[in-house]
Amino acid sequence: FFRSDSPHDISKLWTDVLERFPHESDLWENYGWFLSTWAQDFESAADAFRQASRYTDNPKERFRLNNNLATALKRGGKFDEAEKEFLAIVQRLDKMVIYEQEDSYKFLNRSDMTSKETAKSIYSGLSDTYVAKKEIPNALSILEKGLVRLSKCFELERKKALIYTSQKDKENAIRAYSRYFEILPSKNSVWENADLLNVPDAIIAFVDLLIGENQFDKAREFVNNERKLNREMPPPFSPYTALSYEASLYVAEAKIYLANNKLEEAVGHLNKAIEIQPQIYITWDILEQAYISKGLYREAKQSAQRAIDLNPTISVGYKWLSEVCWTLGEKEEAINASKKYLSLGKEKEALNQYLPIDLIDAWFQK
Repeated sequence: FFRSDSPHDISKLWTDVLERFPHESDLWENYGWFLSTWAQDFESAADAFRQASRYTDNPKERFRLNNNLATALKRGGKFDEAEKEFLAIVQRLDKMVIYEQEDSYKFLNRSDMTSKETAKSIYSGLSDTYVAKKEIPNALSILEKGLVRLSKCFELERKKALIYTSQKDKENAIRAYSRYFEILPSKNSVWENADLLNVPDAIIAFVDLLIGENQFDKAREFVNNERKLNREMPPPFSPYTALSYEASLYVAEAKIYLANNKLEEAVGHLNKAIEIQPQIYITWDILEQAYISKGLYREAKQSAQRAIDLNPTISVGYKWLSEVCWTLGEKEEAINASKKYLSLGKEKEALNQYLPIDLIDAWFQK
């Protein structure tokens, strides 16, 4: 099936197979997974999961398929339909025993039981649906319900923190993040790997909240405690766009120093994060902004050039070199840097987000 690069060609193969075997639940389910993951056609995926559910008599399989259906509806923006499906699943989940993922093999065929990961996905999916519908009290309520049954489910606490942050309820957001890190495991788990990838972002978000509330001592205490715990976290899925756990702690501490006007200490910690992860955009952005905020354009230029030397094929160094050189009046160098920025696949519209409009106009007139 996957010898072809075209989703249309692969979908045609699937439909040919399903025409020959139209009553096979497993085939419909796998087709649904193809549509929802590779083709990103969530409406068709939902139809496939409906068909899969129709052709199975196994209640455990139907429970799984209905969850897949609700998720596809949510991802496809059919929030009212997704809510209806999720609520029916939650009603059934209320009567089920929840077991640890490691014990799945023991209860594989028990329709009155489900795994912790499945339960978490249901509570999380319904909460996300309520958030999309702007029904915030319902979103928080279902997370609280989930946490009654899954008291150590750190990912549900993180979702609470995100919702409270979006509602500018900083007190409850801080409380939720505190609980999140309290129950966060110290070692990586294959079953929780996807959720643990969110830990570095949570570190930065929590520290930003504490800084915003002038709770600098609590922020330092948190970072120091994380260093002592030295959690074993998975590497980032994309080292270009997501911080590693270790690098996030250096960035978080740098932010605390910057909030207290301690530039030298902040730069030291940012450079340590860069040593760990030189290709990450966020660290270079914070470093450049720190220099520019103090009017240190020569230092900012040196830092931008260093970013280019370490990462000649990514755009972040060229972006900052363009801006800093233009500010310094070094227009030819600024234009050349913006030209390189564009050559790395950036569009003119992307330049508008970062660089002075007169620099962009000058480059395009050249």
